[in-house]
Amino acid sequence: MGRIAVLVINDLVTDNRVAKTCDELRANGHEVTLFGRLLPGSLPIERTYDVRRFKLPINRGPLFYLVYNLRLFFGLWTLKPDGIYVNDVDTGLAALLYRSILAIRRNARGAAKHWVSRKTSGAFEKIPIVYDAHELFTEVPELSGRAAVRWVWSFLERRLVRASSARITVSNAIAVELEARYTAPFNVVRNIPPPIPDEVCSPLPSALLHGPYAILQGAGINVDRGGEELVLAMQYVDELKLLVVGDGDALPAMKQMVAAKGLEQKVVFLPRMPKAELMGYTRRAVLGFAIDKVTNLNYRYALPNKLFDFIQAGVPVIHADGEEIAAVVNQFGIGLPIESHQPEHIAKAISDAWSDQTRYAQWKENLKKAAESLTWSREKIILEKAIRDAF
Repeated sequence: MGRIAVLVINDLVTDNRVAKTCDELRANGHEVTLFGRLLPGSLPIERTYDVRRFKLPINRGPLFYLVYNLRLFFGLWTLKPDGIYVNDVDTGLAALLYRSILAIRRNARGAAKHWVSRKTSGAFEKIPIVYDAHELFTEVPELSGRAAVRWVWSFLERRLVRASSARITVSNAIAVELEARYTAPFNVVRNIPPPIPDEVCSPLPSALLHGPYAILQGAGINVDRGGEELVLAMQYVDELKLLVVGDGDALPAMKQMVAAKGLEQKVVFLPRMPKAELMGYTRRAVLGFAIDKVTNLNYRYALPNKLFDFIQAGVPVIHADGEEIAAVVNQFGIGLPIESHQPEHIAKAISDAWSDQTRYAQWKENLKKAAESLTWSREKIILEKAIRDAF
């Protein structure tokens, strides 16, 4: 048992996977220090463990990643943890650098003791690292056509995988891909949320949300995730409104489309918010969207939080043909796919899903069974074992 440093590159507010990880570390007797960022729009957070958020002068580009990892390194050097839990490869440099310099320092001391006492000091045990890959990082669309940058991240990930005592990821398909690349086993811990009591799920009132609405939600509403086409589809939908909750680089373009097409009464945007508040809106939605384009392996193999949020909230899902998402939806019978991202086709899928009330009622019944089967209490067993084996 000891102090574990948990490294994250976001501002921690909506990263529920990391919150669950910290809870499990504490349940296994460890003290936790969580490192993240403090952004200009960051919401306050309340945790029962040590949280340290850093404010940086830059927030994007290669220099940002270097500066942030150096800041994490100095945080580790001050903390002197007994183990490090790395979330995604973009915080891995700090962990590798800290462990390498710590090993050099310890070995130098050992060599000095050996010179004085003429006794073998023995090998120094390296600080354990757990690597949790939340996505197939080297296949994100932002790295498309950037071979040199992708090589750097692949090199760092390979070193991180080799240095890790345990490796975890979010879907079977990503695990298979990472295992093939690095010849190392990965545990799969899906992003299934713990249940949230009804009494804490009370959304803020919105005058534009009278009547049924569908929801697109997430902290990464980014390019190639179907948000732009979904907004344009609302030109052809009269039965429902669309609520978009979250953050991402596609939002400015989506808002411009709403203004250009005069869709202000059909599409409502809300900023990202604490999970309990978000689930209040999610539970009142009649459809949820998981329509990432499969233009890259990361999106093809993704199994995002929002899918399990929809299941827990009892919301039928309209999805694209990502392998892992489709497998869950088809297994339980809880929604339908779109066959293209043409706005007209998306609009037709929305109308078909909502107009067939017999099928919709069956989806709702199936969602209850899915929620009973897919629980965090079962999923976390894998995480608990990985933590025990590593630390």
